[in-house]
Amino acid sequence: MNLNPETHELVLRYLDGCLSAEEAAQLEQVLARDAAARELLMESAELAVMVGDLERAATARERWSCGPGNQW
Repeated sequence: MNLNPETHELVLRYLDGCLSAEEAAQLEQVLARDAAARELLMESAELAVMVGDLERAATARERWSCGPGNQW
């Protein structure tokens, strides 16, 4: 995948919810014409979901651990 750094940044900022309306429109245009940009968006979104799942699992494990110091 050979994307320019600006497109890569737009995709990541889009996933973070940090794009202005103008930037979002620019990204939509890029995504409409560039399969590599669409692939980056899909892969980055999947990775963000996996990281979020790991964080939630770790938090749940800590909360419900039966180890020393945790009382029922």
